[in-house]
Amino acid sequence: RATDFVDEKGTGLEKPELVVSLFDKNDKLIEKITLSPKKAAMAFAKTSLQKSVFQVYASSLDSVLKKADDFRDKKAAFTFKKDDLSEIKLKTSLADVHLVKKGSSWESAVPQGDKKVNQLQVENLISKLEGLKASEFASGESGSGLNSPKGTIETRNAKGDLLLEMKWGEKMKSGKSYYVKTNLAKHPVGVETFVVDSLPGQTLVETPESPKHT
Repeated sequence: RATDFVDEKGTGLEKPELVVSLFDKNDKLIEKITLSPKKAAMAFAKTSLQKSVFQVYASSLDSVLKKADDFRDKKAAFTFKKDDLSEIKLKTSLADVHLVKKGSSWESAVPQGDKKVNQLQVENLISKLEGLKASEFASGESGSGLNSPKGTIETRNAKGDLLLEMKWGEKMKSGKSYYVKTNLAKHPVGVETFVVDSLPGQTLVETPESPKHT
């Protein structure tokens, strides 16, 4: 929404922050909107249909200023069918777990003495895997630490077909995400560190507490 009309000189529109061209179904140009870089709390805009230059609040640009990555599918590298899960392998520096589904419950592939599978934590893990999405894109980078990953997760269906396999390495340059590589994407992506760190591992298989005697 315009707050004022101004002279174009000094607005920065000669080096625009964004140009939006609108076309009809026959590829005929309908309108072109040019937006200037922000100046303090303001920015400037003009259209091909009007000679006026509009002053607008800089905050109004935030919803339209997009990078190419903003249009990429952030879920593509992690999409799998939850109901097809029949086997889970998870390995980190703190846990090495191999689970198989029998009926509606999960069990350790190899018996581990008194330890039992925590069904709630397995469902928690599956839910978190289902909710994974890229927070950053690596732009063709190989991904630091993926040759000796901090952790790996492998999931398969009842036929043994691979569903989702992922591994994570070091933090990206931003420090906010880990490099993550899956079998569903050609290149690594970034996933927020707190999301990866919250994946349950040690708690998937636990020793039940002994009943307390009074």
